[in-house]
Amino acid sequence: MIVGAPGTGKSTLGRALARQLGAALVDRDTFYAPLAAVALEQTGHDPADLDSDVGKALSAAAYQAGEDLAGEIVSAGCPVVLVAPYSGRARPGWRDRLDRLDAQVHVVWLDGPFRLLHDRITERGAARDAATLASWDRFVALAQMGPPVGAHVRVDAALETDEALAAILRAMNGRPDLPVP
Repeated sequence: MIVGAPGTGKSTLGRALARQLGAALVDRDTFYAPLAAVALEQTGHDPADLDSDVGKALSAAAYQAGEDLAGEIVSAGCPVVLVAPYSGRARPGWRDRLDRLDAQVHVVWLDGPFRLLHDRITERGAARDAATLASWDRFVALAQMGPPVGAHVRVDAALETDEALAAILRAMNGRPDLPVP
């Protein structure tokens, strides 16, 4: 499981890790953003305003859907890399729900400074980020950037993808102290 704030590189790293492990990739952004945009628009809200009450309700449903989908895939015998922020918008108890899966759960927290996140979010130019960038100071004030609940491995979001991947694989094999190759 890869968690972290917007712009830390969760999706990029998740794809690389899924390829390396031969795992299914469940990336919350892949299914959440298009569904949220339609639902918000159909209910008369700004399709990019994921911080509205409707956006927050959709976000909670997307977390549930991602967890449920990951559970279904694991129960079918396939490893999963689940990618989602699990920051301030996460539902309480997520770690307990994932720990109940019939699988070993490794949580990777991608952590980086706000300047890096702002630069990456700006570079990707996604419509879903417009509200965040327009009210960046508000985002910074409300962001819960601390570590996730329970055991996890912290990975510096500034690392190149191959370096971060190597650090994760070492940690999964019980050797996080080895240097990056």
